[in-house]
Amino acid sequence: MLHRNVHPRSSRLWCMGAGVGAALAAWLSCSTAHAVPMTNDPRDFEGIPWGAELKESDDFQAVDRSPRMVTYERKPGPPPFGGQIVESMKFVAIDGKFARVTIRYQSLEAHRGIVAYLEARFGALDRTPGQIANISIQTLNWKGPETDIMLTYNPQTQQGIIFYESQSLAQRFYPVERGSDSAPRN
Repeated sequence: MLHRNVHPRSSRLWCMGAGVGAALAAWLSCSTAHAVPMTNDPRDFEGIPWGAELKESDDFQAVDRSPRMVTYERKPGPPPFGGQIVESMKFVAIDGKFARVTIRYQSLEAHRGIVAYLEARFGALDRTPGQIANISIQTLNWKGPETDIMLTYNPQTQQGIIFYESQSLAQRFYPVERGSDSAPRN
């Protein structure tokens, strides 16, 4: 008898919890992760074309190496991006080809300046109510035929990160699984 009384109540609580969880997941999926079609694909980063050979020089120094990837930084330090001072700017080559830049920045002022720069250069964000929600993490994305820009900003920590990359070469960062081993894409 006790088993019958407990079971329906626990089932109702579980269903209510699952319903709240599903509603929360649906709300969070309506965040700012909407890609904006890029109006002007640069096909490069600041004049360095995707696929170019990067190597140590007077301008670049290697800061991390793995069998397939080399990460470089500018020797005098990171240049401003979008007129804003940034904490770091790392240039990544995979299989010897320039494929990605990772930019880290801090402060709401820098975030606003960088977003304004990206919108002016690559296209305005969709400001339809609900497209840009006031949530913990803001994710913005511009997609072009050859270039993808993904910006993530946390307003609580005022930290932002931008992945600015070649769409075709970025696929090489994620190896294709074949059986028990992974193989690079050519």
